Amino acid sequence: MNRTRFYHGWWVLLVAGGAHGFTTGTLTYSYSVIASPISTELNTPRMQIMLGMTLYMFIAAIIAPLAGRLLDHWQTRWFMTLGALCLAAGMFALSGTHSLWMFFVIFALLMAPAKIILGPMCSTALASRWFSRLRGRAMGLVALGTSIGGLLLPPLIQGLIDGLGWRSAFVVYAGITLVVTLPPVLWIIHNRPQDVELQPDGDSAFSAPPPASSAMGDVGLKQLARLPAFWSIAIAAGSMIVVYNALLSNMMPLLTDMAFTPARAAQLISLLSLAGIVGKLCFGYLADVLPLKIAMWCAQALLIVSMLTLAQEPPPSLLTLTVIAIGFAAGGLLPVWGGLVAAVFGTVHYGGVMGAMSTVTMLMSMVAPPLTGLAYDSTGSYSIAFNACALLLLAGALLLVGLRVPHGDR
Repeated sequence: MNRTRFYHGWWVLLVAGGAHGFTTGTLTYSYSVIASPISTELNTPRMQIMLGMTLYMFIAAIIAPLAGRLLDHWQTRWFMTLGALCLAAGMFALSGTHSLWMFFVIFALLMAPAKIILGPMCSTALASRWFSRLRGRAMGLVALGTSIGGLLLPPLIQGLIDGLGWRSAFVVYAGITLVVTLPPVLWIIHNRPQDVELQPDGDSAFSAPPPASSAMGDVGLKQLARLPAFWSIAIAAGSMIVVYNALLSNMMPLLTDMAFTPARAAQLISLLSLAGIVGKLCFGYLADVLPLKIAMWCAQALLIVSMLTLAQEPPPSLLTLTVIAIGFAAGGLLPVWGGLVAAVFGTVHYGGVMGAMSTVTMLMSMVAPPLTGLAYDSTGSYSIAFNACALLLLAGALLLVGLRVPHGDR
């Protein structure tokens, strides 16, 4: 292969980002779409059916470190194939759900592994391996899949449910999952550019694959737990995920409390997702031209100002600008987070480190929605919750002050 041909790494980004977006669009953005008809047929209270999300996030947090270490040793295409099979099997199994416990088991045993395997762990690992000089932009591009999946898949699933009934719809969607994910993964995905006689970023010189070693040696949880850099990055990233989940899970009641109609509130939620697309592209570029800590601080600062503004219950025009700012800043998380992990820990053990960090961030984010709701129930306002979010973001930013990013990796 020569340099004049279109660099295969861009195809890898397209497939990895698409798989990531398909999983996130199905399990995160469409969870309520999937759960609602099951809840209605089973006559299950909404609170109980929503426990399925809490359960599968908890299971995902437990298995993330193991999945990350397997990613460092397995061929990524087979790893992603396993995730696609889990997601398709989960949707097919849901079509036969007749009880709440079956619903929980399916999400725990099939959807949780799919979320981890086809989530940011694989997509950002591939971006970090296939790109070096352009790593930030690659991280931003591969992260676009989540926003696009969030825009496209909920209406697709709801349309299938309306047209076929939910049981038949889930069977059809299982087939769509296999058709959309498996052929591209098996055809396009390779662990590293050296596997197909290429170099990162499409550079022309060929060299042997890098040795399977790093300065870290092992990446076990015990060793990572002793590294301040691990906690600095994990808590900084986790604070941003906590804030975004706290807002997203409570956004509809927040907006309706501020006299927005449901239709206008839904438009603002879509605007949040669109702003995230722009944020991923912009911060992906910034991660290549600015020190990575500065790029992360920019996103955190914008989120801090936004949460403090929300705490003051701003007028509709300012609220709309604040929602755009939050989406833009949150969009910057994945490209900068992935860049920091690759720069500080290297790419050889990227999966193991990101898997362990995912456990921390998911455990942090699990408590955000209910605690935010509890703050409102106790005070009649989200102000305390949003001010607390701003303080958490500030703490995460301060933890990065002492973080040493190797020279040349910003």
